[in-house]
Amino acid sequence: MAASTEKIALQLMKALKKEWDREPSLIKCRSFREVSPRLWEDVSKRDRVLSFLFSQKFVDGVHRGDDFAILPNADGRAWIDSRKTPLTLERLSWIIGIIITVLTFVWGIFVWMRPAK
Repeated sequence: MAASTEKIALQLMKALKKEWDREPSLIKCRSFREVSPRLWEDVSKRDRVLSFLFSQKFVDGVHRGDDFAILPNADGRAWIDSRKTPLTLERLSWIIGIIITVLTFVWGIFVWMRPAK
């Protein structure tokens, strides 16, 4: 599978996990269309992601009338947990850069507002 498919699948799985935390029953949970309306609009992307998730057996689904409900199973929740990204050096450098930028901006405002002698 393409990396983009896996990335989109991970985003969808996180949304589905939030729904599972809210209501773990396939009968009572919100439909797939309600949980992920943006993915529902792009049919080719939706089909690719759903076929990936069902082929890996990360989700369980059920048809409810004209709706479709889908929730992550135990394997899917374990897959989400295994994909959590640690604090890498690149992310840490971005965070430090943002903090330095904000501090420099605040210092500039402080100097600008200080009365001249």
